[in-house]
Amino acid sequence: MVESTQDGGDDGLGLNWADVCASARRFLAPRMIGLPAEDLEDASQDVCWRLYEFLRKNGPPRSLEGIVCVIAHRVAADAVKRYARDKRLASDPEIGTRIHPPLDTERRLRDAIETAVFLIREYLLLKRAPCVELLDLKLGGHKFSTFAVSRGVSPDQVRQTWERCMERVREAVRKGRLQIPWMPSPSRNAP
Repeated sequence: MVESTQDGGDDGLGLNWADVCASARRFLAPRMIGLPAEDLEDASQDVCWRLYEFLRKNGPPRSLEGIVCVIAHRVAADAVKRYARDKRLASDPEIGTRIHPPLDTERRLRDAIETAVFLIREYLLLKRAPCVELLDLKLGGHKFSTFAVSRGVSPDQVRQTWERCMERVREAVRKGRLQIPWMPSPSRNAP
């Protein structure tokens, strides 16, 4: 049972987070049978983080236990899918050549990287324009901390925004909405 306490720390929510994590593990364990213990612990931390974000945005729910259960169910489903995908990829004998294709020349690699960066930047312009500014900073070798100070926000907030941007790109690649060639075709590189 997740309990509210008045001495919940400085999070302003008055929760006993140790109890929340224990409750999350209790909901996650039967749904994540067969997965490594580290994955269960990561998932319980993910539940706590999502619960914190939910409570911060929405305030206290009628049933804290119910919200923990719903979040845990979703986190467990994501973890099981990710585990199955990773296991499938690890057993694919050709994955090495698809992820790390053989390199002919340094020029082809440079062209492939430039193409990937261009495609990612254009995707972000279309789908998530605020991410472009952070991408340009990253490509320019600038530090997020300097950018954060100039905007009056915390560096952690900027890094979290960057992570969300990159997760959108990874998701778009996984779902086929953004196709990034690992190497340009030989016909495009003809001298």
